[in-house]
Amino acid sequence: VSQTNDPTGSWYFYKIDADAADNTWFDYPSFGFNKNWIIVTGNMFTISADNFSTGKIWVLDKADFYSGGSGNFTAINSGSNGFTICPAVTFDSTINTEYLLQEWNGNSSGLGYVRLYTITGAIGSEALTAVSYATTSSTWSEDQPGGADSGPQQGSTHKIDLGDTRMQNVVYRNGSVWGTHNVFLPASSSSRSAVQWWQLTTAGAVTQRSTIDYGSSTKFYAYPSIAVNASNDVLIGYSSFSLTQYPSSASSFRSRCEPLHPMESDYLYKAGEAKYYKTYSGTKNRWGDFTSTCIDPVNDNDFWTLQEYATTPSGGYDRWATWWAKVAPASDGGAGTWTWTTRRP
Repeated sequence: VSQTNDPTGSWYFYKIDADAADNTWFDYPSFGFNKNWIIVTGNMFTISADNFSTGKIWVLDKADFYSGGSGNFTAINSGSNGFTICPAVTFDSTINTEYLLQEWNGNSSGLGYVRLYTITGAIGSEALTAVSYATTSSTWSEDQPGGADSGPQQGSTHKIDLGDTRMQNVVYRNGSVWGTHNVFLPASSSSRSAVQWWQLTTAGAVTQRSTIDYGSSTKFYAYPSIAVNASNDVLIGYSSFSLTQYPSSASSFRSRCEPLHPMESDYLYKAGEAKYYKTYSGTKNRWGDFTSTCIDPVNDNDFWTLQEYATTPSGGYDRWATWWAKVAPASDGGAGTWTWTTRRP
């Protein structure tokens, strides 16, 4: 935790033993916060068989951590159904509730489901509560096309692992819960990957839901992250894959003045420079979940997104890298234009 509002200054450092008994190991951390807590969630896998065991949530006392205290926290076991429950980054300094969102089921009796949770209670006595399921008739598959690496790329027959449909990140903003994740379409027999996003009420009702989807297996989108500014403009950053491009960085923007549900089409802001294939002696050509989209803290209007692309090989090894983009929405909310600035970190 940075000791001041200057991240280049001094920090307080903490570590938490995820399992003192050493029966399980911790994977896939997700991060959120509100005025009371810093929330870290993840998945515990058995060391003996490397099987998912349970979800786990650490609720950190924000005031204690911010002051360099002893590191007070509450650990919550979310059970065998607690896989990747993603906490919200909360842009409201008054609410005491922390919201969390989980991809639940892509196609059950003709409906797709995500599940909304809350963390409430006094500091030191926090509780996780399952609030409701949010549903859509636009269903999806849980599996990549063919059940294997599926992301196409120029110049190679090796496809890229696009992961699964777990929730990638969640934001609470202006009274709504926003989240995004991969989906594989169509649900009956998937042929492509798309980005799905949700806006929910705090009771779990769907305000809007849509996908960023090319509509055919020509182009795949995966590994998204979402941000919402003070005016309810939205930006989603993600990776883009096709046979006519190297793995690239892309984003889609939505103005607050647009009708509900649509998101603007993909904007490829950093084209990949080379093919990518690296399995580390395994079977997966891992691309990764390395994605972040956030609000500029100076004006609470502009966006920054940080996405992966395939960069030039070095020493005979394929490589991925990251590229920033800044998006400045029009101040009039849609009648004007919005501008892009890209830069390499």
